[in-house]
Amino acid sequence: MSPERVDLALLAVGTLVLIWLSRKSLRHPGRHGFYRFFVWEAILGLIVLNRQPWGEHPSSVHQGISWVLMLVSIFLVIRGHGALRRQGAASEARADGTLYAFEKTTALVTTGIFRYIRHPMYASLLALTWGVYFQEPSWPGTALAGIAFILGRQQGDPGLQDLVIVGFCIAGACLGFLWFNAFPADVFMGDTGSLGLGGALAGMAILTRAEFFLLIAAGLFVVEALSVIVQVVSFKLFHRRVLLMAPLHHHFELKAWSETKIIVRFWILSGMFAGVGFALYYVSF
Repeated sequence: MSPERVDLALLAVGTLVLIWLSRKSLRHPGRHGFYRFFVWEAILGLIVLNRQPWGEHPSSVHQGISWVLMLVSIFLVIRGHGALRRQGAASEARADGTLYAFEKTTALVTTGIFRYIRHPMYASLLALTWGVYFQEPSWPGTALAGIAFILGRQQGDPGLQDLVIVGFCIAGACLGFLWFNAFPADVFMGDTGSLGLGGALAGMAILTRAEFFLLIAAGLFVVEALSVIVQVVSFKLFHRRVLLMAPLHHHFELKAWSETKIIVRFWILSGMFAGVGFALYYVSF
């Protein structure tokens, strides 16, 4: 059987299992269990996408990060599940068919792992998402990981529905642009597009009170901007250039790095920044 058919078979079987596990939640759109199904489905898609390169380079930076995040995910789900069972006073009297038995708590849990992370089970899903993603970072993987994060965040705050819609519209527009921007590019983005995207990111960060976390999640943009500032200040004050050319990616071009090499490594850095920013935001939620 070809690898593509194996992937399709795994995706189909996994989807059927997830549908069965989420059968009650899927009957109630808008409940947190409904969104959880789609988070699981996105993670399943990431597993299938990264199945072949899984563990091929265990000593690489990105796969090292992957193993750490997956271990964190296991730790969070074990500690969270244990705390809910011991202190949550789960009871069938809580008539909510969309919840699993251990989720039907009647007491607020504020000790143990819940003392530091308000939603450790959701944080576990986030860590698993990015753990699977970093096995082999890619643009399709970034899209799936982003979808899993947004929908996972939706579980904790259903009031974000409007922002989710806006976010998906922006992501769809970016994917459409990237399709035609792939080498050799048919279209390029100028100041109008880049400033518009920057404004959209800043606006969504303000509306979700995540301004600080945006500085981390968009760390690559920050580094690029800082490289220009450092270059200008150094030249004005000391008449010396820190970089061969600013912004930073031009420095690597003049170091004889290929365009593809720069792009791929910046993808990896962007994914790392985004993963750390999302994780910190999720833990603080």
